[in-house]
Amino acid sequence: MPRKLARDISASTVQVIISQLLGLVLFLITSRWLGKALFGELNWSLAIATLCISVATMGMDLIVMRRIARGDNIRVITGIYAWHLVFSGSAIMLLFLLASLISPSTFTIHFLFPAILVSQVISLFTSPIKQIANGTRAFGHLAILSVVSNTVKVVLIIFAQSLDLLTPSVIAWIFIVAAVAETVTGLYLVTRHLGLQLFPLRSDPKAYFILVRESVPQFGVTFFNIILARFDWILLGIFTTTVITAEYSFAYRVFELSRIPLLILSPVLIPVFIAIFRDDGVLSARQHLKLDLLFRVEMAVSVLLPILLISCWTPLMDTLTLHKYGAVNENIFILLCCCIPLQFATDYYWNLCFAQNQLKLTFLVAVGSGLLNISLNLLLIPIYAGTGAAIAYLVSFVAQLLLFYWYTRDNKVRPNLQLLFKSFLCATVALLLARRFVQEPVISATVALLLYFGFAILSGLVVLKKIKPALKFFLVR
Repeated sequence: MPRKLARDISASTVQVIISQLLGLVLFLITSRWLGKALFGELNWSLAIATLCISVATMGMDLIVMRRIARGDNIRVITGIYAWHLVFSGSAIMLLFLLASLISPSTFTIHFLFPAILVSQVISLFTSPIKQIANGTRAFGHLAILSVVSNTVKVVLIIFAQSLDLLTPSVIAWIFIVAAVAETVTGLYLVTRHLGLQLFPLRSDPKAYFILVRESVPQFGVTFFNIILARFDWILLGIFTTTVITAEYSFAYRVFELSRIPLLILSPVLIPVFIAIFRDDGVLSARQHLKLDLLFRVEMAVSVLLPILLISCWTPLMDTLTLHKYGAVNENIFILLCCCIPLQFATDYYWNLCFAQNQLKLTFLVAVGSGLLNISLNLLLIPIYAGTGAAIAYLVSFVAQLLLFYWYTRDNKVRPNLQLLFKSFLCATVALLLARRFVQEPVISATVALLLYFGFAILSGLVVLKKIKPALKFFLVR
């Protein structure tokens, strides 16, 4: 497994980096070329559509991936899931049509939402294919699926801008075309490259209801995680202006890019954790050590990108966005970045619980933190706008980590949270010193990273003499 883990991390790294680079290009060109009002409206529409799609999947995607990873019949499980998506996707569109008849003025104001929703529903049908690729660790196919949509969007937006045709209606059609391209590519990969015959789709009512029952806790987790990630955008669009929504969503999108190491590790670690806990037996000392090392690595790398971006946020973003974003939302970005090591820790907890089928626990944690996030956003956004949303997000993740810690207090397999505190403290002190004494952004970022590594070594977060033995430990069976 160690060599396989190393290969999977490498493949996942390539996939995530390519996907994130394309996402970054798309994000930068839209933030630069679109006015703040249109950019805010686009992000608000994406937030609502994402929430609708999370309801449609009902949390089945990860359950399907887990079943595939443990060797269940791929055609049967994905066929059942695909039928579910057909019905749930159709239901979303019918509800939208009903809403547009009842309140047509709403969709006159939010003019991009119909097209964004259609594109998200079309993309929904690539979910079974992505779970096949993830469950079988076919990260090459997953990489292709991850880049198709953004590639089409980037190319068409650049082309439209070059012809001075980048209007709201053109943007709407670009998102729809990109979704169609993604779905067609996914079907081609499954039928031709993986050799799977998904059609006709399998249907088994008994197996479907078993899958629904198994997915209910995960549905709660997925839904409330989306609430954590996008409810602030939605409320900002309702209680404030599209300009404020644009400023906050810009900082949030860069914050999401700061989690690239988590995006690389998390999909790879899910099958690994499932394999470790497959037999429900007592873990060996070697497995405990492996889990401890993984958490130490996650904590050490979790703050690297936040350190770089915080060090040079204002001059870098002012330059990239023609002074639309930068100084105006720096404090919001810093608050959001405080969540990143917390997200690494909660993701590790979630992997442990998911692999041990403790879905009720993950559901309770998601509901508790999600309800807290909703309450705080309703309280703080009308008063403090984007800053209030960032505070609500940070407090919710602190609560989520505390809930995981509390409910697993009798579990012998728990991460060492002292590593989290060391990582956060080392990064904070390094940033404060670098920003206090160095003004030039590139030099400030370099100094901050060097200081962080120095503090990490002094605190014991990174132990130099153990790096080589740790690498050998993972690469040798």
